[in-house]
Amino acid sequence: MPRALIVSIALLGACAEARERDQPGAPAPHEPAPPRRADPGDITLDGLRAAIEEVRRDPVLVSAWVVGERRWSRLVVGTFQRHWHTYRAAFDAAAPALRANLAAWRGGEIRWLYADTPEATPAQVRARWMVPPGTRTAIAEGLPVVFVDAGTGWDVLVPLDADVVDTVDRAQPRCAGAALDVATKRCAEWAFAITDAALRGDTGAIRRGCAQATMLGCGAHPAEALP
Repeated sequence: MPRALIVSIALLGACAEARERDQPGAPAPHEPAPPRRADPGDITLDGLRAAIEEVRRDPVLVSAWVVGERRWSRLVVGTFQRHWHTYRAAFDAAAPALRANLAAWRGGEIRWLYADTPEATPAQVRARWMVPPGTRTAIAEGLPVVFVDAGTGWDVLVPLDADVVDTVDRAQPRCAGAALDVATKRCAEWAFAITDAALRGDTGAIRRGCAQATMLGCGAHPAEALP
């Protein structure tokens, strides 16, 4: 083959490659694969990991994890149903710390959350009280929230601790520790009873629950057992 023809073919190939690289959307050579986008229908632990990674890359999306007011009444149980505004305030208060946790998150352990999951923090135990038994919930190491299977994505719950503590303090001073103490099964049962009474504004029930919890030594566990 004549030398001039070989050179021409080589130049044509190089020009074609350059045009392909310059096309909009064409990947650069050796460009890493784009990060996986979360599939809203993937309600698995891998799907949750992808959802967390997506929000970690764009912290503005944290607001999408808020349970809407209309869904709230279908999601939560009993007394909690009347407290969407309390939840929203608690979520907004927790959002800056959650964004900081996400920024530092490097793919920790993710697991389903059950009533006896030992890795759950006290705050996560209390947040799970909001949903019916059997609801699919999960936790991610390093993120102080509870993820709830919403069918097409994930909702996020945070406990209503600040409102509960304020109400309990006014009804029965020095009982707030018992309202938060989930270190043992019996203390957790009375903490739930006190929380329920606080959300109903039932001062008498708060005082009765506090008396029973105090008799069991609840609220006296080491500080690290509380949030």
